[in-house]
Amino acid sequence: MEQNLFWIICVLIAVPYVFYVIQIGRRKQHLVRFKLRRIGLAFLFYGGGIGVAQRSGYSMRDSAIFGALLGIAAGFVLVRAPYRNRRIPADVKRAVIARDLKGVRFDSNVHHIDHIVPFSRGGDTSVRNLRVIAKTENLRRGARMPKLKDLI
Repeated sequence: MEQNLFWIICVLIAVPYVFYVIQIGRRKQHLVRFKLRRIGLAFLFYGGGIGVAQRSGYSMRDSAIFGALLGIAAGFVLVRAPYRNRRIPADVKRAVIARDLKGVRFDSNVHHIDHIVPFSRGGDTSVRNLRVIAKTENLRRGARMPKLKDLI
């Protein structure tokens, strides 16, 4: 009985956390694709560097070092990091205001457009990651990560 209670508590803790991670991951797809491209290219050049060094007569240790350096250099030089622009495009801003205010006029003295996942923490400027909230609430929230209720 105690063991079942332990597993129930673990599930109650883990399910919201997994949901949170999935939501954040969906908002950072461009970053995940960039990292996978960089890692894939690095491994490709790593293997090629080892093969070239082995055929040239170097020891396995020297070949591995050469391949590692070549892979790291290729990953950083050939794959550029995605460009992140903090400015919110006008069409995105209009769509967010129309969705959240439902006909009420946007007043910059009362409202702010807020990033659900803060831009400084990797959030993007898409319609899914923006919302209109009260100015005081946005200033109080700062750059904190969203709570589970914000993601639902």
